[in-house]
Amino acid sequence: MQKKYLGSVSNNSQKIKINDLLNHIPQGRKLTYLGKDFIEGISKYHEIFSTDDIDLNEILISEFPNIIYNKKLINDLKLFNKNLIDQITQDVIQIHSEQLSDNKLRDCLIDYYDLKLPETPTIEYKLQLNSECDTTLHDYQERIRRKVINLIYRNKKKFLIHMPTGAGKTRTAAEIIIDFIRLHSSFTLLNEKLKILWVAQSEELCIQAYETLKSIYNKKGTNNISFGHFYGHHNINPSILDDSAIIFTSIQKLLINYKTPIWEKIRNDNYLVVVDEAHRSIASQWIKALDYFVQNNAVNLIGLTATPGSGSKDESVKNYGLSKYYDNNKITLMDEYYSTIDKPIDYLVKRKFLAKIERNDIVSQTSISNGISDFQGGRFKFKKSTLKTLTKDPKRNASIINIIKEHVEKNEKILVFTCGLDHNKILKTILKYNDIVSEIIDQGTKNREAIISDFRDGNLNVLLNYGVLTTGFDAPKTNVCIIARPIDSIVMYSQMVGRILRGPYNGKGNSQNTLYTIKDNLNHGDYDDLFNSFNNFWR
Repeated sequence: MQKKYLGSVSNNSQKIKINDLLNHIPQGRKLTYLGKDFIEGISKYHEIFSTDDIDLNEILISEFPNIIYNKKLINDLKLFNKNLIDQITQDVIQIHSEQLSDNKLRDCLIDYYDLKLPETPTIEYKLQLNSECDTTLHDYQERIRRKVINLIYRNKKKFLIHMPTGAGKTRTAAEIIIDFIRLHSSFTLLNEKLKILWVAQSEELCIQAYETLKSIYNKKGTNNISFGHFYGHHNINPSILDDSAIIFTSIQKLLINYKTPIWEKIRNDNYLVVVDEAHRSIASQWIKALDYFVQNNAVNLIGLTATPGSGSKDESVKNYGLSKYYDNNKITLMDEYYSTIDKPIDYLVKRKFLAKIERNDIVSQTSISNGISDFQGGRFKFKKSTLKTLTKDPKRNASIINIIKEHVEKNEKILVFTCGLDHNKILKTILKYNDIVSEIIDQGTKNREAIISDFRDGNLNVLLNYGVLTTGFDAPKTNVCIIARPIDSIVMYSQMVGRILRGPYNGKGNSQNTLYTIKDNLNHGDYDDLFNSFNNFWR
């Protein structure tokens, strides 16, 4: 029977009654209720520190709430104090003691001697059936993480992760890096100065990656690690050589410095290179820098891209070169059976990870067919005179302004990709005539971060830009994208569209956004087709 913790014997009336109950039991039997070690311990203490004799009944009375569960005591009470036991059971439940089981008799004694459980609050312990992780990946991201780690464990060295813009490439890569750091000890136990490089095209992309990795590592890391910054005005602190570190570097700065002594030391401890916007990584200058680090067979290379091609699906040599550089290992969205999902954009839109895009064409009367200066491998080069003509076209500009006015009235955020610096100024001036505030971002903008922050926070509705915000720009609540310039590559077009792809379940984006494309643009097709444009080069 399970032992209960009963109320203590505290008043004299209780003690007298229990003493009467125990008096009839022989002394030798009483000793068995307390146990040999207990009696021996008390006896030895009294021999040294006390002149009084041991009062066995007093000890038994104080321990009575506990020894009442001793089967020997119940049997002895029935044997040596049968009359008193019968009297108690008759008084309490009007039944002769011989009719009661030992458990029933025990309960009767507990009631009679008022040894009931004291009223104490019940503490309930709720057992969780599922964990509640603070940070988790979406299922499609988790499958990519598992696939990459599985391949690394099997000693594969190069992979290209192909995910749509807005699907969480950086977030997924951050988890892979944390797993790699943990897995690294299985390959090189004694090297505690592991270096991981994150190579990106711009300062914005470096900062974006740093913020994501810092946030995740602070939650999941098992030991502190250093973060190195080598972009913009930031330089490597030599003290980083003594620590494990993740180093974020722009390709521009790395190209100038990768053969310097400090980078040679970093290379000696480098075991993983992650390349953002990896479709650019086969450019001749990029390859020189990357090969400096990954030519060591111990180094892993992971590329991240939304477009696993160099710019056009017809540039076969470059696209096959990209595939070869990553050992033809392209990892993209997979279902629960780890089979490639044929239409990943549609899949993510239906599950609200990406926004549904309402596509519209702006009809332009301007022909650009005579303005192409070169056509090579499916990639166009436009004459400067063509872009100037489009920049100054009044009807074309009126169409753009009217669309902006329509969506500003709905208090929506609008991102415009213009034909150039002058086009930015022209549109901003016309918008000002219409009492609409807009801001410009281009390569020369000094307060770029403040403008983007105002746009992201809802203090600015219209953002005009040229040559900047195709990557490294994150404003999930952008409602409208206007591509008001001719686009010469699938990569660039898909990056622009990607600015409005983030859905409600991935970065708190919108369920639906609107895309306007100037009709004089090349028709790059459905976004799922864009995503799959380069698949033939990865088989």
